[in-house]
Amino acid sequence: MERKITLSKDDRMNFQNTLDNLKSNSNWQVLKTYLMEMKIKYPSEYFICTELSNTYHMLGMYKESEQASMEAMRLEPNDVLVVYNYAVALYSNEKFSEAIVQLNRILKRKINTIAYGVHGEGLKWAMSIKNDSLYLKAICQLNLGKLKEAYKLIVKHLAQRRRGVYSDFTKKQVTRKEQYIINELNNKVVK
Repeated sequence: MERKITLSKDDRMNFQNTLDNLKSNSNWQVLKTYLMEMKIKYPSEYFICTELSNTYHMLGMYKESEQASMEAMRLEPNDVLVVYNYAVALYSNEKFSEAIVQLNRILKRKINTIAYGVHGEGLKWAMSIKNDSLYLKAICQLNLGKLKEAYKLIVKHLAQRRRGVYSDFTKKQVTRKEQYIINELNNKVVK
């Protein structure tokens, strides 16, 4: 699908600067209002929808997050960030199996395709989103009661973490979840 660009180059720069500023200040309510206004002004810009989904998520508005993600998916279903944000929205609405389907779409892609494809943002970004997809899939598996699958995915996620490669999840958060799964698996063996 060819992306229809509706924002001028200057508008895109202004949009990105405003977005970055509001995010860095965690000004989620103002960001929500701004994105809703931008969405009305530029209805075919999928990036606005996926950012709105993120913002709703940060505000704990999970149903709205899923709706905004679905709209972004309708507009641009091949952008990995859109797919990832949709998976996060599905996870937040306890649609774990559906989230796994979306995460598998990311995990099946080659790293260079993600990094340097139409929507790519470089190798570190691709490594980050692919590895975070592993962790999110692990958490979905955990919520579905599939402890062994979840454990394998977390181990793989931890093995692939690298200095300089961003993650939405802290190492402490991941290792706590890993320990929780180990304890649960040990409890099943004992019983």
